[in-house]
Order: sequence, then structure tokens, then C-alpha cells
Amino acid sequence: MGSFVLALLFFGGGVASIMSTTIVKLVNVVTSKGGGAPWISDDLNQGRYDCYYELLAVLGAVDLVYLVICANVFHESTQNMTLEAAADGEAEEFRG
Repeated sequence: MGSFVLALLFFGGGVASIMSTTIVKLVNVVTSKGGGAPWISDDLNQGRYDCYYELLAVLGAVDLVYLVICANVFHESTQNMTLEAAADGEAEEFRG
């Protein structure tokens, strides 16, 4: 189980790295159209890093809204569940 979790952790890191590279490349391609300087430039004076970080903040806010929507849709429908004990047949109440 531990090796699976570790593999899942590294897989998530790899996917995040690929997504980050894709976002940077996409921002450079889109913002440099028309002969202008891209937002992420080698020259700090020409780059628009403020716009890039605002874009990342908007993407983070969209992700937060998506998380809240998913949490509301897939919430636990029962707050108290009764579990039957297999050994002695007594009911135990589970609050979770």
C-alpha cells in the first residue's frame, strides 16, 4: 500500500510539472502574437509577470469553485449510519 501511495504521489508531481510547462508555453504563444513581447520574457523589464500571476490566481479560483461544487454534489447523504456487528449482532452507531 505504501509503494502505491508513493507512486501516486510521484505521478501527481509529474502531471503537475507537465501542466505547468504547458501553461507557460501556451501563455508565451498566445501573448506574443502580433509581434509583442510575451508575458513571460527573458528580460524582466519587458515581461508582464503581473498578468501571468493574475492568470494563475484566476485558475486557482476556478479550481476552488470546482472543488466546492464537487463537495456539495458528492456529500455524505447520511450523517448517522447504523452498522451491524458481524460477531455478536449488536448494532453500533457510527457518527461521521
